[in-house]
Amino acid sequence: GDVFRINKANTFYETNDNGATYTFTQDGREVHDGIEFTATGKITDDVTVLAGATFIDPKITQTNTALYLNTAPANVARNLIKASVDYALPFLPGVTLTGGVYRTGSFIGNQFGSAIEHLSGYTTADLGARFTTAINNMLVTFRLNVTNITDNAYWQWSDTLGAPRTVSFSMSMDL
Repeated sequence: GDVFRINKANTFYETNDNGATYTFTQDGREVHDGIEFTATGKITDDVTVLAGATFIDPKITQTNTALYLNTAPANVARNLIKASVDYALPFLPGVTLTGGVYRTGSFIGNQFGSAIEHLSGYTTADLGARFTTAINNMLVTFRLNVTNITDNAYWQWSDTLGAPRTVSFSMSMDL
């Protein structure tokens, strides 16, 4: 696994004097200590699996608001888990089916004084297919992907909804 430390500005929404509106504020530092594990391998000649997990211990380490010192910062999930599979169809050369499941743990959306907004974790799943072929001696790949196939509604951050089910098509060439 990989061990990491992220040291960044601490940002949050601060309640204005009227109690009804908020100001986006930068105050102090936050540190995210973590470890990430990733494994990939072939189950068979046609099936490739990738799995991973990230565990984070986030803390506000400097702030002018003593109430927030050594607490978890907003919008940082403590754990993320992912698994994906690629299946190269043996009976259709060049065609690969893809799929993945991604889990983000719960997190603090914001701290409003002593009130803490907790946001639920969420799970999304993707499906796709790609076709790779040679055209005029160039390798060409066509991709069709559907992200968030269940159209799960979730908060990606305290002020951002996650993307709904999305279908995309792309083509790339190796020149």
